[in-house]
Amino acid sequence: MRWPRPAHAAWWRRRWLQANYWRLMGNSAFIFRPRSTLTAAWWAGMTRRLDGFAAGLAACPARHPRDHFGFPVDGRPSGYPVPWSALLGDVLQPLALRQWRRILLTLPPPRFTDYR
Repeated sequence: MRWPRPAHAAWWRRRWLQANYWRLMGNSAFIFRPRSTLTAAWWAGMTRRLDGFAAGLAACPARHPRDHFGFPVDGRPSGYPVPWSALLGDVLQPLALRQWRRILLTLPPPRFTDYR
C-alpha cells in the first residue's frame, strides 16, 4: 500500500536540502560525466518541468534576458512563469544530494567579480 504524500512534503524536501547544504556543490561551477544516471535524471527533470511551463511560456514569453515574474519590462510587471530556481536548483540539488557520495567537490571556486 502506498501512503499519500503529506501536504507539507515540499517543506520537508526544502528542510532536508537546508540541513545537508554542505554536501551540495554550488550552482556556479560543476562538470558532469555525460550519460550518467545523474545527468539523465537531471535532463528528464528539466524536460518535465519545461513541458509543464510550456503553456505559460507561450502566453508570457521572456521579454528581457533577466525576465522573471513581476520584473518590470516596458513599465509593467512581467508574467513570465518560470521561477528563478525551477530548472537548476529545484531539479539538480535534490538529485545531487541523493548521490552526494559519488560527487567530488574539488573544483576551484568560481570568481564572483567581473563574471558578466
